Amino acid sequence: MQNGERWPELLAEKINLPVENLSRGGASNTEIAYQLFNELETPYNCPLIIFAFTHSLRVPFFGNDGKLFSLYGIDDDMMAYQETVQRTHRLNLGRKYFQSFVLDVQHNNKTMSGLEFLTLESLNTIKKYKNFFPKCEILWGQIHSNDFTTLFTKNIQQYFAVDQNCFNIDNQMLPLETILQENHRISNNDNHPNIKGMEVLADYFFTFLDKYYL
Repeated sequence: MQNGERWPELLAEKINLPVENLSRGGASNTEIAYQLFNELETPYNCPLIIFAFTHSLRVPFFGNDGKLFSLYGIDDDMMAYQETVQRTHRLNLGRKYFQSFVLDVQHNNKTMSGLEFLTLESLNTIKKYKNFFPKCEILWGQIHSNDFTTLFTKNIQQYFAVDQNCFNIDNQMLPLETILQENHRISNNDNHPNIKGMEVLADYFFTFLDKYYL
């Protein structure tokens, strides 16, 4: 995908605002939530910040260099693959302990899974940007998923209110990739948007902003 073809850039053109796209392919929701802290270079006065979350099986860890990174999965085959291709980012936690945490650890209410807890912490993190940008507008939601189901489960919504800041509310809380037709995706095996899909997402965001904010 070339510069100017991604949906944030297409949306910025529609609403006549400068854009800084901080996304990184393969990032977990924890990494997404902290990207603004780690990557933003321009001190905007009144920014529109959009956090586009992904499926929960991308999980965070710290590499030996101390930097936050992400795993693309937690099964044995995927972790073995990543240890092979990312030798500079070896896990600091043992495989069995890490998988046990992600799958089994529960929050104090005894009903929230480890993956749900990580998602909730990501949502709580993005709220804190108001402390740094008091005049900002923060939109959040999910675009990519593992199985076309929502990341924001009932357990999570008990602790984090869904309101008009969530861009999934006009899509029945489903990830935005569900609005893409087959010819809007990269391939049958890759549900990420192609150039046409990027245009569809930009149009959705523009309509959403026009309805609630513009």
